Amino acid sequence: MTRSDEYVAVTLNVWEPWVRGAAEGIRQYARQTDWRLDLVLPEGLPRSRPRGLMGIVGTLYTGPTPDWVADVPAVSIYPAGPIPPERVVFTNPILGGEMVAHHLLERELHHLRVVLGPDEAQARLDRVTAFEQVAHKAGCRVERYALPLSRDRLLPDHERARMVTWLKRQPRPFGVLAIDDNYGAIVIQACMQAGLHVPEDVAVVGSNNDVSTCSFCQPTMSSLALDQLRMGYEAAAMLDRILQGERPDGPKYIRPRGIVTRESTNVQHAHDPAVAVALRYIRDHITEPLSPADVVAASPASARTLQRRFLKERGHTIRVELRQARARQVEQLLIASDAPLADIAAEAGYTHLSQMCREFKATTDMTPTAFRQRWINTYKT
Repeated sequence: MTRSDEYVAVTLNVWEPWVRGAAEGIRQYARQTDWRLDLVLPEGLPRSRPRGLMGIVGTLYTGPTPDWVADVPAVSIYPAGPIPPERVVFTNPILGGEMVAHHLLERELHHLRVVLGPDEAQARLDRVTAFEQVAHKAGCRVERYALPLSRDRLLPDHERARMVTWLKRQPRPFGVLAIDDNYGAIVIQACMQAGLHVPEDVAVVGSNNDVSTCSFCQPTMSSLALDQLRMGYEAAAMLDRILQGERPDGPKYIRPRGIVTRESTNVQHAHDPAVAVALRYIRDHITEPLSPADVVAASPASARTLQRRFLKERGHTIRVELRQARARQVEQLLIASDAPLADIAAEAGYTHLSQMCREFKATTDMTPTAFRQRWINTYKT
């Protein structure tokens, strides 16, 4: 039991979207103990150690850290600042970079770019390196673009103009890994200014999956979803073990949840112009009750010609393409939320849940419930 005046300081900038899930994970773990939590801004730590402070969990990289912090049990959820690596819990940067690379390569993009800050933490650079390694193995060329933001995370006008010029010079189509969602939103805005279409010309993937930022983008932005809740929970558990006298066992890396696909990468490139038009129509209307005849009507080619070109370009018929596109849509909805299957079916454009389940199983050889469970089992710690 802790004394009534003892507490754990949670040092998080909760205005940063990516840490909110971690705060909830810390709170969930604390409910299993008799901890009292006190939320403190990292830069707001006092000069002397507060009375009753047992330990610290959170981040300590945004400003000067008082000397007394070195003598307090502390665990960080970000690999930067004064906390040693053995007391760090963070997302697995290698898996994150690999996931984004495979996501873009599946869209038949052969030119890949990375947009990041000029002074990134090593873990973020590790994610970029993993991304580049997968791309290079696939025969793709990767370039980095350093984008300095102001202290308030805004892009100065002259830097925006420089980015627009850079985007126009890139071979199209190409894919972009943005080091976080804020950078990704800036890329999408700059593409609009450059006259480039997202995702047809540029496919953009952010990082952290801040739903507000990703949904506000036009088009909405795909993003690498981290498991922040698990990070916070495991960081609190590590601190608890340290407080019990055990040695810290970090760094501990948590699997990302995967890519949440939205409009910014919802594209399949095709060399045949008629097939490309058909694929774009399917993408834009996938939540409607489409039939092959609807797709043909939107194409400049006749039904027979389009079916023949589809078989040559895609290796299957328009009907099969529709089923696969619907299955991908359902997969992403299953990954992105815990909503009931009936709600998933309605959002995916199905009139009946049974129809969604039947088509999904015919395409993926598993039920929606089994797919969701496999995803949970695959991407848990």
